[in-house]
Amino acid sequence: MMTEEQLNEYLESRGVTAAGAAYIRRVRASDPSRAVGSSARNVTCRFASRKMGRTIQAESRTCELPALWTWEFDPNTLEFWDQPEPTALPIIRKDGRRTNQPKTADFLLLQGNFVGWVECKPRQWLEDQRRDGDVNFVCEADGRWRYLPGEQAARAWGMGYIVRVADENNPVLVDNLRMLDDFLVDDVLEVPAPERSRIVDTVSSARWLLIRDLCAMQVNVDHLYTLIARGDLYVPLETSRLSEPWMTHVYRDEECARAHQAILASENSQRVLDINVVELTPGSRLVWDGRPLQIVNVGESMFYLRSEEGGLVQLERQHIEALIGKGEIHADAGAPPACAARLKERMVRATEAEYTEALKKYAALFPQERLDDGMTHPPVPSRTMTKWRSEWREGQEVYGNGFFGLLPKIHRRGNRLPKLPPATMTIIDHVIQTKYLKPEAPTLKAAWGLIRNLCEEAGTIQPSEKTVSRAIERSFTAVELVEARQGAKQAYQIKQWYWWLEVDTPRHGQRPFEIGHIDHTEVDLQLVDPRFERKTGKCWLTVMIDAFSRMVLATYVTFDPPSYRSCMMVLRNCVRLHGRVPAMIVVDAGSDFISTYFERLLAFLNCSKTNRPKGAPRHGTLIELLFKRANVDFIHELRGNNKPLQSPRSMSPTHDPRKRAVWTIGTFTDAVNAYLDEGYANQVNENLGVSPREAFRHGISAHGAREHQRIAFDENLRMISLPSTDKGTARVRPNGYVKINKIPYSAPELNAPGLKGSDVPVRYDPFNMGLAYAQVGGKWIELKSDYFALFQRYTERQLEAASAELRDRLRASYGNRVINVKLLARHLAEVGQVEQQLVEDAEAALAHEKAQAAIAEAARRPEAGASPPVDPDLDGDVFAGLDVVDYGDIE
Repeated sequence: MMTEEQLNEYLESRGVTAAGAAYIRRVRASDPSRAVGSSARNVTCRFASRKMGRTIQAESRTCELPALWTWEFDPNTLEFWDQPEPTALPIIRKDGRRTNQPKTADFLLLQGNFVGWVECKPRQWLEDQRRDGDVNFVCEADGRWRYLPGEQAARAWGMGYIVRVADENNPVLVDNLRMLDDFLVDDVLEVPAPERSRIVDTVSSARWLLIRDLCAMQVNVDHLYTLIARGDLYVPLETSRLSEPWMTHVYRDEECARAHQAILASENSQRVLDINVVELTPGSRLVWDGRPLQIVNVGESMFYLRSEEGGLVQLERQHIEALIGKGEIHADAGAPPACAARLKERMVRATEAEYTEALKKYAALFPQERLDDGMTHPPVPSRTMTKWRSEWREGQEVYGNGFFGLLPKIHRRGNRLPKLPPATMTIIDHVIQTKYLKPEAPTLKAAWGLIRNLCEEAGTIQPSEKTVSRAIERSFTAVELVEARQGAKQAYQIKQWYWWLEVDTPRHGQRPFEIGHIDHTEVDLQLVDPRFERKTGKCWLTVMIDAFSRMVLATYVTFDPPSYRSCMMVLRNCVRLHGRVPAMIVVDAGSDFISTYFERLLAFLNCSKTNRPKGAPRHGTLIELLFKRANVDFIHELRGNNKPLQSPRSMSPTHDPRKRAVWTIGTFTDAVNAYLDEGYANQVNENLGVSPREAFRHGISAHGAREHQRIAFDENLRMISLPSTDKGTARVRPNGYVKINKIPYSAPELNAPGLKGSDVPVRYDPFNMGLAYAQVGGKWIELKSDYFALFQRYTERQLEAASAELRDRLRASYGNRVINVKLLARHLAEVGQVEQQLVEDAEAALAHEKAQAAIAEAARRPEAGASPPVDPDLDGDVFAGLDVVDYGDIE
């Protein structure tokens, strides 16, 4: 990147205005204006650029990413910035109205001869825009595309606007740049002087050699690629692939390469002249004395030819054959045979039965070439023989081969014209488009019934159900039908594989450590805790696989669900095992792969990232097949696997894998790594034809070990690969400790004044729960937990397993704590209801007692004027004061 002084000189030399210079400075000082997104139609990438010292976004793997590779090693390119600040552009809408709309270009490019915006587009997209009436994109006569609103805005600032079509990308050059990426850096491998002299002298003495032959002379491939990258040896990187050593030559210099190409062109030209064939059939083009002619008619003895001016030339057959024999007439090499297209079409249409019938005719016409099959062939009538001879001559004229004239013309039989009136066909098309191809997905019978009703109302012929079905099959493919009726995801299941037919970079790379895939799977196995024999459930397995060789590079086993932490740990394990990571990591669009920590670690390792499209699982087939194979061959053979749980209703309690679990996370990690390294790696891969280990070793041998790019597994890598908590910070407690993942950690620095109650950034080591780190005063300090002394006795492998079990135990205890709290709250609520009832009963009893006491007290204190109570034992009227009903005398 340029310094501020260099930038000022550059902008002044390019004539950029003050407003344009201010815009460029804002772009250089800010982050990209938007984050590129991935859909089902594009693959986004994060390109780790050494030139820019940062990660550059690419929204398309086939359009924008090749441009980044080209600019990265182009000496004329100074800087390139992705998704620069949007600018208002004068857009012309399809209705002709003008409007200013903010537009974000793909890149801001600063080159020695250009400064401005770059828009990368596929040619098909541009053609579609023009077809839809977009007048902003214009195609010039030379095939160059322009974006007029962008050019107008750029001119005002002294800048430019380029539309870069995907066709401009050279896939061979990009392929070679990826191959030489490790050798085009400043700290390139030093080649010993004797080795350099031996390689250069060997090539110089022969002028050119195949890379394969040169490597067979015990030449170090890393040294060879270093000399090519430095320019000590020459390879035309724009036309020859380094990944094809059996076809690519290495030259002493560029002059030798041009001489070799001239020799090859001369040999090819001579070979073409030797096999030049003149076809004497109508439509064929000839060259006679430098004049192009076309055969318009072939008679029994005369040929009629037409010149470019329209004049007719008549030649006898003997005369024209003599001129051909002398070489004065030859075929027009620039024009394909006139009958080639017709011949190809007829070959495609012909069936086995038609070929058999044609062979019978051929045997009758040319009995001298008939094979002796021991059978008696009946005689053929003379009129039939005459007809077959006519077909033979017709085949020579139409197809350039008489045999194809003998093929039966059964496909031409019958009335091929539509038998239904146009009104009926219009109704069929209308119902299919408006009713049948809808998310409601009506049945064919329902659509056919609607068509019959509409035809009856219109007074036209009603089609049969079979006719409607055929109309649908002729108009739409199976994928289009399913996508319209059931959606794109369902259609994806039946969509054919897309095969790369163009000369492009292989989708799985061309060498080991070029492309790696990372993904997670929940292991179909029940695990236990070895300390308390507690059932811990299933764990997660994160795998990194080399796309070229299918070799598993690293794994990580944990009880934690997928997150960026697992991604960082598998990268860390890959560096620990191999001293390097793949140049590009392919992941899906899950949230666990969208993390600042993860992308920061990738940038630190100079590793690019590619996101697989959403809703396109076939892009991850490589690693999904590995998971499936591991389940079938290994995991489902272990005790406690979850196969019985797939049919829980028919599972016997004695076969419940949760009761039969014996594997711990530590023993399973050792076992699965042993299987992947010894079992899977040595089994022949169906697609490769060799085992992953053999493919890996061959790739390293053929394309270099690249030892000079090894990554040191040191304290810097360990620190940057440490994950953080969900919050990213932890609060300092009054007694000088912080809690990370529910584990208290302490350090003397946490007792500093003013630190209590503040939140500090923290990181922890998943492989050692005895240590953690906090950022205090701008630097990272080491924290220790109560488990530190205990973990000192473990090896690294045991430490990883013990830490995973501890995290799971703490998580389970937290879950149990939540359960206990819920149970206690429910119990207290029930007790509270009983208690409330008791209180209410006690209050009611007290109120009743008070009421009775009040009544008794009132009874003891009679009111004034009231008669004293009468004692029944005393003489007198015992019924005095009582209401007595008189019923009269009783008879």
